[in-house]
Amino acid sequence: MENTNNIIILLVVIPLVGSAICSIGKIFSKLSICKASIIVVMLCNLALLVSTYSLVSEGAEVSFTVGGWETIVGIAFGFDMLSWVILALVTLICFASIFFAFCENIYSPMFYFTFLILLAGMNGILLTQDIFNLFVFFEILAITSYILIAYLQKSHSVLASFKYLILGSASMMLYLLGVFIIYQSTGSLSFSAIEQMRTNGSILHLQFAIASIFTGIGLRSAFIPFHTWLPEAHAYAPHPVSAILSGVMIKVSFVSLWRILDRAGMAEFNSLFILIGVITSFLGAFWAFCENDSKKILAYSSVSQIGYILTAFGFGTILSSSASLYHIVNHAIFKCLLFLCIGCVVWSSGERNVRKLGGLGKDYPVLTLLYLTGVFSIAGIPPFNGYVSKKLILDSASGMPFACLTLWATGIITFAAYIKLSSIFFKPYRYTADKYLNRRIIPKSTYIPLIFLSILCVGTGIFPEFWYRLFRS
Repeated sequence: MENTNNIIILLVVIPLVGSAICSIGKIFSKLSICKASIIVVMLCNLALLVSTYSLVSEGAEVSFTVGGWETIVGIAFGFDMLSWVILALVTLICFASIFFAFCENIYSPMFYFTFLILLAGMNGILLTQDIFNLFVFFEILAITSYILIAYLQKSHSVLASFKYLILGSASMMLYLLGVFIIYQSTGSLSFSAIEQMRTNGSILHLQFAIASIFTGIGLRSAFIPFHTWLPEAHAYAPHPVSAILSGVMIKVSFVSLWRILDRAGMAEFNSLFILIGVITSFLGAFWAFCENDSKKILAYSSVSQIGYILTAFGFGTILSSSASLYHIVNHAIFKCLLFLCIGCVVWSSGERNVRKLGGLGKDYPVLTLLYLTGVFSIAGIPPFNGYVSKKLILDSASGMPFACLTLWATGIITFAAYIKLSSIFFKPYRYTADKYLNRRIIPKSTYIPLIFLSILCVGTGIFPEFWYRLFRS
């Protein structure tokens, strides 16, 4: 069942209009214009998603082709329940992160201008129905990411952005090679062309095209061996940008890859996905444990959790697919919470090294409680959301002892890494009174997005049926 609804194009257009308004704020140096436009954009996105829920909940795929052209030549957009859930997730995580940026109050109109274009890029990736426009939106996402990562203009952040730029450009060349092969074989750029190649028996061409596309998008998803850009980019970006990059940007990339692989129906690659997934999960957790930089611990942990997601996808069952998608949602929520909590720590102390921090639990009990909510979630402790999705992933791995044991070992190392990170709250403060007095006060308004994310961590853990039902439908 398919419905046509031109409302969905607004999910891309409205953020672009908001970014234009932010550019006016730059001319007149009015941050209030930028903040107001962002709030309006977010509320409009949420309203649009609410208005289309009744359609996708009935199993319909909502579609729209710009200008009324045929899909084969027109720019086609569409979404189903999976896209709806990820779009809602993107909107909520971006709303929480940008509210945190409001509280920091250190960003210019250019930051908010770029942020809204980033949002439009992510929405476009989730909505587009052809592989070339997917490339276009990936480039929009990439360019805005480079700018936001380097926004603070410090040497580490600029270098991290440049590294991502070089690797991202190379990966998109491989992606375009895959697009060329599909277009040459079918004369079409729509997702349906991928299915057409398999139906026509062009298996060898399809395998080569999928390998190129997998490599191209794989770098944006940051599983091994395409992860090398992520630790520096996430660690040295501004705190709300780190939360968005880890929380939703790499998930949006993975979901787009998911859709292409699902269309290709190439079960022969599943063993490779499982192998890459378990290696990514284990090594990511191990590298996180070895780090002393608090934000790099979180960054390497994101690599590890992507490994969980890819492993479950490789199992290829309905249970594992639902578990993988559920973990995408859960990881986005608790990792955004953790990045923003550590952002508060860095804002307060000016320090990132866990060996040089301590005593924060006594000074910031509310922040400590919110941080622990994120830790219990990523550690998979009931009743927090990470427990549900990790248990589903482990249940789906029950027939594969190597994968199951590796994921259990990964869970233990992850817990150890977060015990190390948690020492900044619970170990005695060992430094001078002068440094203690130089701590900046964390604005009370900063706790609002943290409380919201904490509620989501608990809510999606105590009431998992709603989300799980969405992914199985």
